[in-house]
Amino acid sequence: MNRIQNSIAVLGIIGILSGQPAAISAQSAQSSISQLSEQDYLQQGTDKYKQGDYEGAIADFTQAIQLNPRSDVAYEARGNARDDNGDSTGAIADYQQALKINPNSYTTYFNQGIAYEKLKNYDAAIASYTQTIKLNPNYAAAYENRGNILDDQGDRTAALADYKQAILINPNNPSSYYNQGITYARLKNYQAAIASFSQTIEVDPSYFLAYNNRGIIFSNLGDRQAAIQDFNQALKINPKSANTYYNRGLLYVALKNNQLAIQDFQQAANLYKLENRTEDYQDALARIQELQQ
Repeated sequence: MNRIQNSIAVLGIIGILSGQPAAISAQSAQSSISQLSEQDYLQQGTDKYKQGDYEGAIADFTQAIQLNPRSDVAYEARGNARDDNGDSTGAIADYQQALKINPNSYTTYFNQGIAYEKLKNYDAAIASYTQTIKLNPNYAAAYENRGNILDDQGDRTAALADYKQAILINPNNPSSYYNQGITYARLKNYQAAIASFSQTIEVDPSYFLAYNNRGIIFSNLGDRQAAIQDFNQALKINPKSANTYYNRGLLYVALKNNQLAIQDFQQAANLYKLENRTEDYQDALARIQELQQ
């Protein structure tokens, strides 16, 4: 069962840049470049970042820093771009510089936590999320991300406490319910897990993983019809999920509907082959051969 992590926060950038004038005036290209201000570079960099041009964003944020070496916003923004560009170590260096300038920026601590997670420095990530919460006790995403790490480290009780706090702050975020469901499933509290996945679906009816994982639990509890219904809905949302076809095929075998089971195993095999999952592909084919004997 997969975890969901909240993404990078860019609140510090957006808040400062709102309402800024257009960066380029109707002058010659050389004159326009020479007159770009710190705010112009921040705006250009933010636009490029949103478009996925991380290299261009990094270059613009670097120009903003050269014009104002005390701009914590520029350092944080460049850190975000570096992290999304695969340079989490460089991102952390930028976040730390931003925090030297502005030690009260909760978004910087939050983004630093994400970078530490990518580097698998989980204790540092927890510390960053904890500092985020200290500065902004209503920052739901920090509770959720910290909960994910705590759960992966085996501290289920602390993880559940973080998810409950995240949900209390933002009851409309489906991933908090989903991650809570993962923890309950790991604790073998299946009814609580089902309730969490059901709440996920109530908030977001298109949440594939919630249907898929609730279906797995229903299957393990012996409620095959409920499991099939969930797998059916999951496949409507994501018709390329090989594992869901495979799991539904197992249910059809249990229900002695070999024809539908073979169809699902064949579909799973086709998708496994496309994904170069050789062992899974061979296993699905073996299931088909067994049913055809």
